[in-house]
Amino acid sequence: MIIRQAVPSDVPALVQLRQRQLVDEGMAATRCIDQNLTEWYSRGIADGSLSVWVVENAGEVVATGVLLFMHFPPSFKDPSGIRGYVNSMYTAPEYRGQGLATQLLEQI
Repeated sequence: MIIRQAVPSDVPALVQLRQRQLVDEGMAATRCIDQNLTEWYSRGIADGSLSVWVVENAGEVVATGVLLFMHFPPSFKDPSGIRGYVNSMYTAPEYRGQGLATQLLEQI
């Protein structure tokens, strides 16, 4: 298994995993959000507002985690005002229990 940063060609797999995550968390898939997610991942990867990481097994993305970069007003303690927020941690059910999320989190 390989842990690496996501690239634009990973977006379809990221969209699929995110939707699986939402359903696993109890949300009903009441509408199509493929385009919304595709645009969000594509834009964030391109402009650097997201740092998306994946676990790949035999060419398939099986787990993911996202570091969102959030901008706050600068302060004396935080002159850049940029903070990270980990989001969208998800591992496909058949790959759970192998420590992939822990490894992703350490990489992020």
